[in-house]
Amino acid sequence: MKDKATKNKVKRPIYKRWWFWVIIVVILSAIFGTSGEKDGIEDRAKDTINSAEQQTEEKQETETKSDTLPTLIDGGCRALTKNFVEGAIGEEYSMFAYNVEEFELDENENGTIKILYLPSNAGEEGATKVNLTISLKDGAYKIEYAMLSGLYEVDLTQVSKKYTELITSD
Repeated sequence: MKDKATKNKVKRPIYKRWWFWVIIVVILSAIFGTSGEKDGIEDRAKDTINSAEQQTEEKQETETKSDTLPTLIDGGCRALTKNFVEGAIGEEYSMFAYNVEEFELDENENGTIKILYLPSNAGEEGATKVNLTISLKDGAYKIEYAMLSGLYEVDLTQVSKKYTELITSD
């Protein structure tokens, strides 16, 4: 009797068993699920890198445009600012208080330069904040506008030209 039962019981192929298909589904979902996630992570990483590179390039371009005041021009502006601060205002000049806020120069290096002179002790011990607009034309620097402490506009017609004008030789 056992022989009949054994003969009638035929082993089913593995692909007809339920657990075989569960294993296949789990493996396939792991493969496709991971690769999709990996692609998404890689895409996000590439986007982040591209964005960072673009921001760096934009920053360098901006710095190149705004921070490349030619040395000769910057030297003349510093000298005129020093003359004005020491001579017209009567303050001690510090090169660390000098800052070019903005400038607009043409191809011949003529134009305007805005200076902020802000000593670390401005408002204390007589130190004064000074805003200047300097025009530059063919090596001649001239203070066109001056404001002290952000409140008092200076009447430049009352200030000696030796403090408001500077001519450099190129």
